Amino acid sequence: MRTCSTAMAGLASARTSPLRLPDELVLMVMEWCGRLPYERRRPLARLCRLAKRYTGPAQRLLYQKVAVGGDVDVEGTVEHTLLHQPRLRLLVKSVEYCREGRGLLPLGLVTLLCDLPNVAEVSWSSLFDVEPPRLLFAQRGIRLRQISAPSWGAELASLAATYPDAFSSLEHVEVGNIGIDDDFAFPLPAFLPRLRKLGVGMFRSERDFEVLAGHLQHQLVSLSLPLDWELDGISLTGMSELRHLRLTVQADIEREDVGRIVLAVLGVLDSARAVGALTSLSIERGTCLLGLAPSPDIASREPVPSFCSLLFAIPPQIEHLSLDTDCFLASDVAAFLLGPLRPSRLCTLRIADTVGRGLTEILGDSMGPCGALADTLERAGVEVTTVDWRAIYS
Repeated sequence: MRTCSTAMAGLASARTSPLRLPDELVLMVMEWCGRLPYERRRPLARLCRLAKRYTGPAQRLLYQKVAVGGDVDVEGTVEHTLLHQPRLRLLVKSVEYCREGRGLLPLGLVTLLCDLPNVAEVSWSSLFDVEPPRLLFAQRGIRLRQISAPSWGAELASLAATYPDAFSSLEHVEVGNIGIDDDFAFPLPAFLPRLRKLGVGMFRSERDFEVLAGHLQHQLVSLSLPLDWELDGISLTGMSELRHLRLTVQADIEREDVGRIVLAVLGVLDSARAVGALTSLSIERGTCLLGLAPSPDIASREPVPSFCSLLFAIPPQIEHLSLDTDCFLASDVAAFLLGPLRPSRLCTLRIADTVGRGLTEILGDSMGPCGALADTLERAGVEVTTVDWRAIYS
C-alpha cells in the first residue's frame, strides 16, 4: 500500500512539474545567443543562472566577447565582475574598448586590461587614446588575430613596432582611415604571414593604400574599400589570392562628386577582371542618395541613376553578389540580371535596403515589365536572399 501511494505521489509530481528541456537543446540556445550581434549579454547572463550545470558553458560564451571601459566599481557590470573574479578573465577572447577620450585610467581598469592573457581580438573607437590597447598588447604571450582601430597612424604603427610578437599572428585588420590625422600614411608591419583580411574606411589617395598594404597585397583573401573617388588609380591585378571584394559607402555623396566616384570604381572593377580567384562582390552600407527631396525620410529620395553603370561592370567571374544598399534603382538591377552582362557563374544574390524592397516587388510581379525575372533566375540556378533590416530591428 505504501508503494502504491509513493507511485501515485510520483505520478502527481510528474504531472505538475514543468517538462525539462534536453541539455542538448539548452546548449544549442546558448550557442545561438552567443552569436547574436547585439543584446547577447542579457540572455546569456540569465542562462548563467538557469541551473548550476549550465553555468560553465554560459559563462564561457558570455565572457568570450566583452565591452569594457565603464565603471569598475559598479556591481553587476562586466568590469566589476572580471575585476573581482580573476578566473573569468581567462575566458575573454575578444575585447571592445568603449571609453571615449584621453585621460587617466582608473586603477581597476588598468589592472583588468593588463590581465586578459587569452585576448585575440581587440577593437576601439577613440582616435586619441591608444593607452588602453597598449596595455593589452604589452601582455606577455599575447597573439592577436584581429584588430579594429579608428586609424592606422603614427601611434598604432609605433605600437606594432614595439610589440612585434603581439602583431605577428594577425589575420584580420580593420582601420577607419590611413594616417589622415597624421598627414602621413604608415605601413602595416612588414611580416604578417597570416594576414588575409583587410578593411579600410577612408584614405586620401591610392598612394596611401599602397604605403599601408602594398607589400602584403599578394596574400589578401578579403578586401573592404570605400566606394569613393579615392579609389582612383587602385588596381587589384596584383592580388592573386583575392576572393571577396567589399565596397562600402561611407557618407552622402554630393552631385558634383558622382562622376568622379563612378569613374574611380569602374577602374577598380575593371582591374578585378584579371583576378581569377575573385568570386564574391558586396556593395553595401551608407547611402548614395543626393537628398534632392525635402523629406528627411531616406527611402523617399531619388537614387542616382548614373550608379547603374557599376552593375554592368561587375566582373564576369563573380559567383556571389550582395547588394545591401540604395545606390541603385531596383529596375536597373532587374535589367542587369535579365541582360547578357549578368555573370554566367552567378549562383547567389543577396539583396537588402531599398534595392531589396524594390526587387522583391519586381520578383513578385509576374505581369510587370520585368515579369520574367523570377523565372530567369530560377532557370539559371541563382538563389535569391532578401534581408529586411527594418523588420529585424523594429
